[in-house]
Amino acid sequence: MSTYYIGADGGGTRTTAVLMTEKGEIIKVLRGKGLNYHAIGMEKAQKHLKELIDEITLGLEDKSDIKIGVGMSALDDLPTEKQLCDFAGSLFHKESLFLHSDAYMALMAATLGQSGALVICGTGSMAVYADETLKQTPAGGWGYLLGDYGSSYQLAIDGIKAAIRAFEDTGAKTALTDAMTARFSLTYPRQLIDYVYAPSTAPSDIAKFAIDVLNTARAGDPVAMDIVKEHFDILSRIVDSVTKHSLPDTVWLFGGVFEHNEWVVSLFQEMLSRFKKGVRASLIPYPPAIGSAVYAMKMCKALTSDILETIKNTYKETDF
Repeated sequence: MSTYYIGADGGGTRTTAVLMTEKGEIIKVLRGKGLNYHAIGMEKAQKHLKELIDEITLGLEDKSDIKIGVGMSALDDLPTEKQLCDFAGSLFHKESLFLHSDAYMALMAATLGQSGALVICGTGSMAVYADETLKQTPAGGWGYLLGDYGSSYQLAIDGIKAAIRAFEDTGAKTALTDAMTARFSLTYPRQLIDYVYAPSTAPSDIAKFAIDVLNTARAGDPVAMDIVKEHFDILSRIVDSVTKHSLPDTVWLFGGVFEHNEWVVSLFQEMLSRFKKGVRASLIPYPPAIGSAVYAMKMCKALTSDILETIKNTYKETDF
């Protein structure tokens, strides 16, 4: 009987899954619908994962022993027993289902099952640290209403506020005002009110302005640059705190703010170096779905150095 491992990165709108053999050979990568049960309900989230599992295992002769690791945007940490049972329901065996937060699984993709620290900066942001026992400590991730430093949504909001102050002559002049009117297709800044409060406008729509905040900062606008520096100054302090003032040699990064802005990675590394000389800030080398599979192997006490080498080698030949 062969054991297969599935790693899934379950986001709000889509899920990426990878199927591996017990030796770490990557067989297939597939994408499906989102798994955030807070947004779509438990029954629909279960259904989405079941459909993805059925499709990715299509063609396997033996499906009797499949272990599934899932990073979930709906979780902040390990699931409670009730959360695990509720999600497993009648569709999955809870003994073969290994759930954790999506941030934690992204960290596992970077460290391949070892301790470390990770910062995510996408529409939201958060930091996560796993100690030598792999116990997670999270920080940030409070959501768009409470504010996430370094997130595209919060960068956008702070950029919009600066643009409004400049427009109303209560703050320094900044190119962010013109950038704001262009981004949201406004003929006059106060038209932003109708756009922002329209029921059809989502936080992700507003978050797009972060692109302009970052580009305006890089072009030398002092107001925009002050916003960016403040965000990553505070975010670096959050990472120092969550690691109990003992930063690892490398702080791993994930999310569009870092992936599309190399200069922000350099800026953040500079901020982190105040707490540890020589620290590196680097993008994660493998996608979070890999981390989910590695985590499942780790929990099954099946992870070996040979398996990790196989994962690394077969990943090079895989189209993620």
